[in-house]
Amino acid sequence: MAMETFEKIKTMIKRSLWNAVFVVILALVTLVALVSRAAAQPQAPAATASPAFSQRHREAPASPAGADSGLRLALAQEKKENGKGKEEEKAEKAAAPAAAEKKEVAADTGDSCVSCHVDELRDEAVKNWSADIHREKGLSCADCHGGNKRDPQESSMEKSTGFRGKPARADIPKFCAACHADPNFMRQRNPSIRTDQYDRYLTSIHGRRLEEGDKKVATCIDCHGVHGILRSANVNSPVYALNVPKTCGRCHSNPQYMAQYKIPTDQVTQYRTSVHGKLLYEKSDLGAPVCNDCHGNHGAFPPEVTSIADVCGQCHVINRDMFVKSPHKVGFDKEGHHECATCHGNHSIQLTSDAMLGVEQGAICARCHESGSQGFDVARAMRAGIESLKAEMEKGKQLLAGATNAGIEVSQALYEFRAANVALIQSRNVMHEINPKAFNDVIAGGLQVARQGQKVGRTAIAEARYRKLWALWPLLGIILMLAGIGLRLRAPKSESERKEKQP
Repeated sequence: MAMETFEKIKTMIKRSLWNAVFVVILALVTLVALVSRAAAQPQAPAATASPAFSQRHREAPASPAGADSGLRLALAQEKKENGKGKEEEKAEKAAAPAAAEKKEVAADTGDSCVSCHVDELRDEAVKNWSADIHREKGLSCADCHGGNKRDPQESSMEKSTGFRGKPARADIPKFCAACHADPNFMRQRNPSIRTDQYDRYLTSIHGRRLEEGDKKVATCIDCHGVHGILRSANVNSPVYALNVPKTCGRCHSNPQYMAQYKIPTDQVTQYRTSVHGKLLYEKSDLGAPVCNDCHGNHGAFPPEVTSIADVCGQCHVINRDMFVKSPHKVGFDKEGHHECATCHGNHSIQLTSDAMLGVEQGAICARCHESGSQGFDVARAMRAGIESLKAEMEKGKQLLAGATNAGIEVSQALYEFRAANVALIQSRNVMHEINPKAFNDVIAGGLQVARQGQKVGRTAIAEARYRKLWALWPLLGIILMLAGIGLRLRAPKSESERKEKQP
């Protein structure tokens, strides 16, 4: 045994020695390789001064006392000159895009106006013109302002060349209409644009006042801009949907500017708090109506009393159709009420709710219909019908949810139950017709669906309880069997069994 242990120890020592020798050899080989690699690398050349520095250094006094200081001064001077050169290079690179843009505009339009007006107008006109939709379509300065764009002299702006210059404010709509009202011209540039904007503008409140001599009213450039006119789909365009309220508000939100017209100037502020404004600004919903969706754009005019329902009906089609058939339509028009706006408001329209219907405090119907009147009773009955449908729907939802949680399949019932919510939505639309029979029919259909869902839910919950009850019987049998086995094991043994176990 001792000899075996000795042999094992001896073998282990030998292995350790060989391992140590191997590690030493590997380290030596690595060291030799590193030394050879370092020796093979070329030496970095000594730093040399630039020719300018060398010349200055040779010209510098070589007195022993001033040698070091002269060298330092020469280095500092060279560094300063190199830095200045880099700054000038950076400035040239920064100015290159602007210069290129100027050359591009001038070359692209072939217009001498650009080369002359760059400095006089401080680049603003040229800068804006470079992004203008008209330039994109191949038009030049002379196409609007006239003159000879090939002539770089002042003679290019003589009347004989057709030079028109800057149009008077009152002439701007007609000025733009020279192209935009010409179907043949517009068909070549952009056939999708309507060519009746000028005719529509003349029918608008802006156009009519302009013809009467009011030069404060909006013209083409007040909404679209001048040299930097962008596509309406461009997010930076003042007529892009998100920017329209701000564009209209430049005039209509200015109390001093609008003072002579005696109209409110808080429309944009109200709009921002409305359900439409929240959709636009908070949810970026470009489908939300803005000023021109209701008032028009080129034919902007406040909606007539009898047309407000048609304006709102552009989006709210079903509600419009119901309202037109209601007694409110005739009564509102006769009394001069503003149709939809009478109940919902105009610029500050809020999200509708069932609380608007009925005769309770805060309900809109109670503003006009006194207690005991037919309208009062109809409004109260409609609100009660909607509340009853909502209550029955809530019961059905809870019962079907309980059945689902209990593990019973009720997907078909849940699908059919959605018809109750459809009926609730329909009832909120039908109430605009003020037709109790039509309203009650819709409510009755919804109640039937809701109660059928309740029935299915109750039946499913009862089945779940029944299944749980029957599931207890096998468990009870198992418990009884285990109890019998336990009693049998604990029972006292018979005399014969005890004798058999005795030794």
